[in-house]
Amino acid sequence: AQSRYLKRYKYSGNLAAQFSSVKTGEKGEPDYIKQNNFRLQWTHTQDPKANPGSTFSASVNFATSGYNRYSATNLNDMLSTQTNSSISYSKNWAGTPFSLSANMAVSQNSQNSTISVTLPTVVFNVARVYPFKRKEAMGKARWYEKISLQYTAKMTNTLSTTESELFTRESIDKMRNGIEHTLPVSASFNLFNYINVSPSFNYTERWFVKRVEQRYNPATGRAETLDPEYGFWRLYNYNASLSATTTLYGMYETRKRTRKLQAVRHTITPTVGFSYAPDFRDLKYGFWRTVQTDSLGNHKLYSPYSGVNAFSVPSASESASMNF
Repeated sequence: AQSRYLKRYKYSGNLAAQFSSVKTGEKGEPDYIKQNNFRLQWTHTQDPKANPGSTFSASVNFATSGYNRYSATNLNDMLSTQTNSSISYSKNWAGTPFSLSANMAVSQNSQNSTISVTLPTVVFNVARVYPFKRKEAMGKARWYEKISLQYTAKMTNTLSTTESELFTRESIDKMRNGIEHTLPVSASFNLFNYINVSPSFNYTERWFVKRVEQRYNPATGRAETLDPEYGFWRLYNYNASLSATTTLYGMYETRKRTRKLQAVRHTITPTVGFSYAPDFRDLKYGFWRTVQTDSLGNHKLYSPYSGVNAFSVPSASESASMNF
């Protein structure tokens, strides 16, 4: 079945669906195959003038792993092993700093029947705003009016598995998801009329619903990974930086006006900066833990949230840097 649709000045698209039931060989023989295959293709395009501020598009090419091998009639489909699908939506609110985007994607490999799913990834963004700026400014801008901030929230859920495990309990345990909030705050001040000072502070917070603990097993003499535990955990980290810069100008002029080179102009821009990020390895945070690894009493550092969620965990080391 195949169809094309169009609504003038609104949207257009194509939709195609194919189904086949395949039997190969004799029942009871090792080469006997009996399977049902299907394929769904959908493309959707929105007219740019249809709904200003929001867009919706789709490019779907989803098929079972056996379709290209046993049911395809097109040579390109027979030789293809990778298919990709995506559905996207975005919206901007006119006159506001708010914007939203959502994306769903599926990637399939028919050769080994693996599938990677992103359902969904949603990003909410607040563009740079100056919360302390006066609506009706009089005179020079005050120092706190130059403080700006942004905000981004990202929610995602990804899964990499095989087609046979797609809707099983194993696939739920393999899901990597989470919500990440980022809040950068920055400003730019003029010090002594000649030095530009730019401080910044970045705060990141992550929400997780899964963690995997490790415990030492005296019987085996090693650390073993436990079953996933579900709940709600909040992790955060922050860092700060400060930079200062200015510009110096100089001019060297020759005394003799008969020389071809009359003057040399110098521009010097010195810059100094400092950044710092604390260590979140401390056990009081609960982001990192230690576990015994052998009978000799050796321990290792690990995070129960690392590798099982969509976002990274706060750093387990302190860092400070200075540049000039």
